[in-house]
Amino acid sequence: MGKPFSNELEQLGGTYEWALSVDISQPVIELKNHYSNLLLVVGSGGSYSAAEFQATLHRLFFSSIAMAVTPVEMISALPRDGSASVWVLSASGNNIDIRRAFQHAALSEPKSVCALVGREQSKLKQINERYHYTNVYEYPLPAGKDGFLASNSLLGFATLLLRIYASASNTNQRIPGSLGRLISDSLVDHESLDSVELILGEVCKTKVVHVVYSERYKSIAVDIESKFVEAGLGSVHLADMRNFAHGRHHWFDKNPENSAILFLTSEHDRDLAQRTLDLLPGTLAKQLLVLRDLNGLELVAGILLSLYMTHWRGVHFGIDPGRPGVPEYGSKIYRLSANAGFAVSVNKERAACQRKMKTSLGQIDSSVWTGYYRQFLRKLKKQAYRGLVLDYDGTLVDGRHRGEPPGEDICRELNRLLAGGMTIGFATGRGKSIRKELRSPGVIEERYWDSVVIGYYNGSEIGYLSDEDCPDQSAEPQSCFDGVESRINQVLGTGSQELRITPRKFQLTVETKVPIPEVLLWDTVCSVIESHYSNDLAVVRSSHSVDILPRDISKNAVVEKLAEKIGVDSGILTIGDRGRWPGNDSALLSTEYSLSVDEVSALPGSCWNLCPAGVRGPQGTLHYLQKIECGDGVAYLR
Repeated sequence: MGKPFSNELEQLGGTYEWALSVDISQPVIELKNHYSNLLLVVGSGGSYSAAEFQATLHRLFFSSIAMAVTPVEMISALPRDGSASVWVLSASGNNIDIRRAFQHAALSEPKSVCALVGREQSKLKQINERYHYTNVYEYPLPAGKDGFLASNSLLGFATLLLRIYASASNTNQRIPGSLGRLISDSLVDHESLDSVELILGEVCKTKVVHVVYSERYKSIAVDIESKFVEAGLGSVHLADMRNFAHGRHHWFDKNPENSAILFLTSEHDRDLAQRTLDLLPGTLAKQLLVLRDLNGLELVAGILLSLYMTHWRGVHFGIDPGRPGVPEYGSKIYRLSANAGFAVSVNKERAACQRKMKTSLGQIDSSVWTGYYRQFLRKLKKQAYRGLVLDYDGTLVDGRHRGEPPGEDICRELNRLLAGGMTIGFATGRGKSIRKELRSPGVIEERYWDSVVIGYYNGSEIGYLSDEDCPDQSAEPQSCFDGVESRINQVLGTGSQELRITPRKFQLTVETKVPIPEVLLWDTVCSVIESHYSNDLAVVRSSHSVDILPRDISKNAVVEKLAEKIGVDSGILTIGDRGRWPGNDSALLSTEYSLSVDEVSALPGSCWNLCPAGVRGPQGTLHYLQKIECGDGVAYLR
């Protein structure tokens, strides 16, 4: 089992060069959209080191909370309100624990679920096809499958992740083009791995090694522990610089023989590390390695160092880390199958109630929500509908494909309903771009353009799809917006290079050009509006922007337009994705017959998400549309 570890080390240079050259644009976009969320990075075995590495980068580049977890730990780590992103790291994408973790995460519906995989056509990719909101990024490693330990996959992932985080944070990260330069740039007092090997000779020969690390270097220490233990090369104890002082040092008093200590420290912590080492008995094998602060680059060098330390130790003990020889019972343990609490399916009633429970204060008994659910479902199915109003971005079009028209399946359903006599309206924060997309070939058939209603700029301007003059692009913003843009820039302390504020007659759209947490942009805009314009203006939030509107404007204007067209007492169904305040669909989905394909409100009588677990956005909209039976202008939900 496995392959010679020395052969794997020879391939590291090629893996590093490959990782510096491949396209990373898609994971960068996803990270930019969700970096301010709590991040859980899932890994098992060697991939756990990569998970710890990514969690460190996340804290370093974005100052956001991030933690590495095993697949089983992820189950209890996911927050109840869904306010997290999950990244799963796996060289093969095939091991059972990682697959179960990915599916469990998708069914739990956090903000984002992504996987980084080192091969194509993995089983994770197959699971990903079921849940359209999840992402699997496949990067087939040039060195192929690792041996017994994670080697080329780990260095490749580390290099890719550093590039992804530097790009997503707009950091000008210098990354050397060779491994030799990586080591010489990152290590203080060492120009090559050869000189490191010389000073670590005694440390690599002792049976028990304590690795004490500066806060940022935990991922390096974790990888040393993982490799030494998994290959049977000895026992490793881990502690950070100060936790070591809380009793960990006592080990050496009771076990002075065959124990060593290695400090992995930053230049900032060097003095503390040296003073700590000086206080330990002189008979111990002890060594200090100092890494330069290179904004995460030194962590990649640390992974390389861990690989070579494993090799040196293997040579000393006569064990090849790439094929150490796995006992029969070890293979049987690996193949044991146990659910361990992973979700494999969630019935629709439970999924719908769990979404509502995420929004409620306190622990409302689930049976209460079950009662509300059944009551709402009966009402929804009993009603006859003559009109349908849909949000656009996030509901008909995936945010990852903004600028493209709705998918073919959704267009087919919309035209089917129009052919059955149903009146359809679209409520959007956008302007004329939606008209262009809905008129694209294969979207809304031209014969229906005169009857399809569009509410532009959150319902502030309403026209038909056939109208060329709506919205009015030439009109100046109303006087209620005077001074808003300058005040927002003043509070944020930014200029036009970071914010894009687009003025319209009845709306100001605020977007960022650089990563700023969604909540920060929202809080800043709200503070300006509430302090100076609270009587006149309101603020709503979408997945990509914050919109400032006159207080009497909402997407419900489209519902009112349809009611005027087809009859006040006619049933009108509304569908959107941001139903929870301050989402820009909160008013639209407060109507009696309203469905969400993502966020829901706490109201028991409206804004339910009835999609199957793990189904979100346009995939959820398609699910709803396919449930509508329509004929002679009347429709029912089945």
